[in-house]
Order: sequence, then structure tokens, then C-alpha cells
Amino acid sequence: MAWGEVFNAALDAGWLAGLKLGRSEEEVAAYIAGNENFDMAAVQNFRAAYDEMFLRLFPYIERVASSFRLPLADVMNILPAGEENTVGTGASGQNPTDQTPQDP
Repeated sequence: MAWGEVFNAALDAGWLAGLKLGRSEEEVAAYIAGNENFDMAAVQNFRAAYDEMFLRLFPYIERVASSFRLPLADVMNILPAGEENTVGTGASGQNPTDQTPQDP
């Protein structure tokens, strides 16, 4: 499930829990039958998909989270994957170790 689907399933689960308050099973079934966008299978299984979201790796977020170790000029070059600058590349576009000190 994508994040949006998990979020929608969580909303549906909350809606269903509220719908069941003070109603019989027949009334609840009638409300659910009248709602064509309601997915009972997603409501019953969203918890596993929700927990799985937090096990995924997100390289861009990892780069941002580890940016405290970089010089300030390098932090500004943290871009999503596919951009031309990469983490560790200085503002000049060179690796900090490749730069030679300028004579005054």
C-alpha cells in the first residue's frame, strides 16, 4: 500500500469504529453498502501496511538526517536523488578533500 492508501484505510477504520457505536450490525452493513469507496479489506489489513511504512529506507531522508556532520556549504547541496550535486560535494562542485587552499 502507498502512504495515501494507508492513510485512507486508517480514516476508514476510524469511521467504521464510530459508525458501529449504537448501531446494529444490519445498520452498519447498510451504511457500508451505500458507500462505494469503502474498502473493508483495506480496513482489516491496514495495520500491517502502516507498520511496514516505517521499515522502508528513504535515502534522501537519510542524507538529510546525517547532514549535521557536513560543513554548512555542503548541507546546501543535499538534493533528492537524480540531481547533479551529491552529498559531500562542496559548494564549488568538488569534493572537499580535492580542494586546494587558496594563497592570500
